[in-house]
Amino acid sequence: MIDPERIGAIIGEALLAGALGALGAVARLTSTGRPMLSGAFLLHTLAGGSLGTGAWLVARVPHGHWKTMTFLAALRSDRIEAPCVVDGPINGVIFAAWVQQFLVPTLKPGDVVVLDNLGSHKGVAVRRAIRAAGAHLLFLPPYSPDLNPIEMMFAKLKTLLRKADERSIAAVWNRIGTLLGEFSPAECAKYLKHAGYASM
Repeated sequence: MIDPERIGAIIGEALLAGALGALGAVARLTSTGRPMLSGAFLLHTLAGGSLGTGAWLVARVPHGHWKTMTFLAALRSDRIEAPCVVDGPINGVIFAAWVQQFLVPTLKPGDVVVLDNLGSHKGVAVRRAIRAAGAHLLFLPPYSPDLNPIEMMFAKLKTLLRKADERSIAAVWNRIGTLLGEFSPAECAKYLKHAGYASM
């Protein structure tokens, strides 16, 4: 007989799995060939686990109203910078604020900023802020996650967050700050090479 709690956990996992995914990314390619990217994700729980042969893993998972947080950051060939966690989903206003307050201060004249082809990335304020910093602006082709190295970084970060199983906003923010130290310069460079940034 299947444990009713296990059925609830399976349903919760399926519902959460349907809500997962990256929300966006922004890339920077400097004159020295160092890309920088940003993106966002939904927080979620582990999809499964193992107790050994013949044993069921029963664990509590969130049900009902789940909390959406957006993480934005810059990925360079040697580090992650300009991190920001927003309590809620991404939109054009929030993305423009992140660009103006976090990304632009890191830009140098001649940098090339490459953005995902999302509506929230195409605002006039975003374009003006990037160009005012002396950087160039390009957009990736639609539906091109393979050209976006931040997706691999986010996959690892999401896995580490699932394992941490934090459930409060403050705990998630603190955990993200700690987990960003898990990304070595060599690992950041590998993400860029894998996405086709061969000069990395």
